[in-house]
Amino acid sequence: MAFAGALANGETAVVGRPDQQDNDLLYSVNPDTGADSIVLEAPDQDVSRAITDPWLHVIIGASWGGDLYSESYVDPQLDNVYRKLASIVPGGSIHLRTWTADRSRIVVYLETTRDAGGFYLFDVARSQLSLIGMLHPEIKGIATIGDRRVITYPARDGTRIPAVLTLPASKPAAAGPLPLVVLSDGDARDRADLGYSWLASFLASRGYAVVEPNERGTYGYGDAWKVAGDGQWAHLMNNDIEDAATALAKAGLIDINNVCTVGVGDGGYSALLSATSPSIRYRCAVSVNGIADIPRFMTYLKLRTRTYSTFRRWYTRLLGTDKETNKAMKAISPAHRANAVQAAVLLIHDESDTISPLAQSDSMAAALEKSGKSVQQTTLRGEDHYLEEPETRIRILQEIETFLADHMKPLPAGPGG
Repeated sequence: MAFAGALANGETAVVGRPDQQDNDLLYSVNPDTGADSIVLEAPDQDVSRAITDPWLHVIIGASWGGDLYSESYVDPQLDNVYRKLASIVPGGSIHLRTWTADRSRIVVYLETTRDAGGFYLFDVARSQLSLIGMLHPEIKGIATIGDRRVITYPARDGTRIPAVLTLPASKPAAAGPLPLVVLSDGDARDRADLGYSWLASFLASRGYAVVEPNERGTYGYGDAWKVAGDGQWAHLMNNDIEDAATALAKAGLIDINNVCTVGVGDGGYSALLSATSPSIRYRCAVSVNGIADIPRFMTYLKLRTRTYSTFRRWYTRLLGTDKETNKAMKAISPAHRANAVQAAVLLIHDESDTISPLAQSDSMAAALEKSGKSVQQTTLRGEDHYLEEPETRIRILQEIETFLADHMKPLPAGPGG
């Protein structure tokens, strides 16, 4: 439950789950009686935040992250604007960023599955959109974005797992099953959606199918789905991720003997852990700013945060404990399971990362070398955990492209190839 602000009628706005409902929603609380009532909800989705009018300083709507980012407004005027934009850009992600005091002009962020998003000025009276600028003007169309779609697949216990699948824009009819990259990008509970993904689109442009699982524990699907991941980062959550490749192979879409796993941030941990799994014989694994040694990482968190911070609670909930000396922590640490690694490994890490320090990749590299495993390590400089500089991302993509080409089977020849 999170206090969001005040509604126009003076009632308190809260994002949370009244009456133990499964999904987070926006509801109001009467300050005199304490009675609550639903203001906005998204069927089968969690409301992620309340939206505040920058001029009136009251809550006027809410947003949620479904397959595409969406918003809804209780303010009639803005609700009408949002509906107009939805008719102009059907199937797109619409974000009303800010507006003039009289609401005659609105800055809008728009993104579709065929572009990387951009900012527009909307003239309300004329219902006219004018482009301000695209975030990545050179990234446009299916040829560069890839064919992104939402799928579900069965986990080993039969549970249907939602995921985003990105396919190459074109595939020769006789090429057969595609090589697959299992991609985990960002925080362990982050939800993959149809929004632009620089990694997934790049890999698809190189001929790979790319799947981004929304395993149990992922935020956005309700409380039961989220709680199912508590203490399960190395167990149920990772099993759900691995089961994506098995399901896609059974469907005839990918070659189960030509699979690599790539992870960024917390996803780097998932990629390295998968490389130790007997379930699938990955040909390669890539970890970018990932975690590899859980006991060492938890000790680092305690030294860094001192008190029991939100950051530490996040990982304690994922792992089920914060006892860095616990033998179970070594058992789920890729750096302590190097002997079980069957894939070639690429470690990319920035030396200034203060969330997952470089020592994590150093520990993994040393363990792999000691075990006689194949490992390459690239150290970045002048960046941070989130790798936002264009030059950094270009270098990462180049490193990954070369590594995949070296360790996966040759890609099917494209038209004219």
